[in-house]
Amino acid sequence: MSRASVYTALKYALRVQGLPFHHFEDEACTIAFESWEQFAPFDRFLDSISTPDDIKLCIYAERVGGRSDGVAVTVSDEVQHLGYMTSRLDMPHKLESYERLLSSLLRRGIEPLDYDYETFTVDLRPEDDCAISLPHYISLWKYPSGQEVQTIHLEFAT
Repeated sequence: MSRASVYTALKYALRVQGLPFHHFEDEACTIAFESWEQFAPFDRFLDSISTPDDIKLCIYAERVGGRSDGVAVTVSDEVQHLGYMTSRLDMPHKLESYERLLSSLLRRGIEPLDYDYETFTVDLRPEDDCAISLPHYISLWKYPSGQEVQTIHLEFAT
């Protein structure tokens, strides 16, 4: 679950439920209300639905539409971090193992070309020694620039 998907769902819910709002700020993932009174139906709606633990909304006073008693609701950046940490079984252990792998490569003087925390992969030059003790497989391919790459894929059971 991403910050953008939570924001999109909230916008959709406002429209479907016919709830009042002033405007949306898509880049900031924020919904603005002219007043606390205009915000109240949305607040009641939020109270009526069950929400996952990894959603954090920031609700604060803000000048909206020329009024000083406006309200803004922003989906927190933390939703991605929290969602990531609960996206797979035993994620803290998997993340710790992945970071140990990156650390061990760097200590051996091997500088990864790229790495991805979501897929637990590391791109290395073909000549780099990638002997590791974690369950893994290696794929060989080329970057669009033509540079050959070996990608280490950690095999975590879910």
